[in-house]
Amino acid sequence: MALFGRKKEEGADEKKEKKTSKATKSSDKKDGASESARDYTGVLLSPRITEKAAIAAESGAYVFNIPMHATKDDVAKAVEHVYNVTPKKISIVRMKQQNYVSRTRGRIGKYKGFKKAYVHVKKGDRIEVL
Repeated sequence: MALFGRKKEEGADEKKEKKTSKATKSSDKKDGASESARDYTGVLLSPRITEKAAIAAESGAYVFNIPMHATKDDVAKAVEHVYNVTPKKISIVRMKQQNYVSRTRGRIGKYKGFKKAYVHVKKGDRIEVL
């Protein structure tokens, strides 16, 4: 019995088991199941409630705040998953940050930049935002 080492026979068997378990884990990642099981609830941060968005909603275009890393494909899959509506067209607009001067303190500040997505749906489809 060794305190700090193992017998050579036990160590060889364990190494073989580790190699086979690593091979099965890497083959699981290659399956398409992991992509279809992706969680898209974090893609649509919130609906954008503005006067311009309300006018666009009458013509079938809905506006959402999205994270800076989101793509059109992510937004399309998130809308299908959350609202059960297939989007016809998606437009993404990136608003850059802007400087402003505080009236009360006279300091310069910044409005944070953000990204929004216009989701166009078919005439008969609707998305209940409120």
